[in-house]
Amino acid sequence: MATVDPRPTYQGWVWLTGYLLAPDGEARERREIFVQRAGLRWAPDQRRRRPGGDHPT
Repeated sequence: MATVDPRPTYQGWVWLTGYLLAPDGEARERREIFVQRAGLRWAPDQRRRRPGGDHPT
């Protein structure tokens, strides 16, 4: 899960906060990144990916 920090920042930029999850689903480590909204893209749903990634072997 990720959240957008509501505090104001530069125009078009946001702080995203996410968590590294353990196999049991518990949050183990917090991660933050400063990004431009215009550069964000939706990632594929990880639950639908093939084992070993999307690249054929």
